[in-house]
Amino acid sequence: MTPPPLPLSREERQTRALLAAGIGAAYLFASVLPLLPRLPAASWSYCVFHKLTGLPCPFCGGTRATRSLLHGDWHQAIYLNPLSILVLAAGAAFALLWMIEAFRGYEVFHRPGKTSTVRVFQVLGLAVVGWWGWHIYDAVRTPKPELVNFGNPIAESVREAISK
Repeated sequence: MTPPPLPLSREERQTRALLAAGIGAAYLFASVLPLLPRLPAASWSYCVFHKLTGLPCPFCGGTRATRSLLHGDWHQAIYLNPLSILVLAAGAAFALLWMIEAFRGYEVFHRPGKTSTVRVFQVLGLAVVGWWGWHIYDAVRTPKPELVNFGNPIAESVREAISK
């Protein structure tokens, strides 16, 4: 027999509604990206990791990939950063889940004794780290000048190590 769902406090309901609204606002902002002028070629220069190493972070190319998705160019989005497609889908799923929980007043997927949310985020974190390694390898090997600054000595040494 399944235990009854645990009710959420007023604060928990408000937090879930705010999180869902925040994701909705971010998606609304992203929906105007196609209306903005073309993103500068050096938009990666705002990424601190890229600035220091010349290599892409796990999310480098994500803004341009999102823009490509909004233009219907799946090929370019996947070329720039396929993780952005998964992040957009997961964000929409979480926003919907949190909105349902805020309105209903209890956790939809609460199952005592089952895998905790912390464990799920640990596994997701490891998956992102694994993705990051592949993202760097692919960007350097292909090469993707939109994502890698080969003028940086660290990026150049990574390219030499991969090409051996």
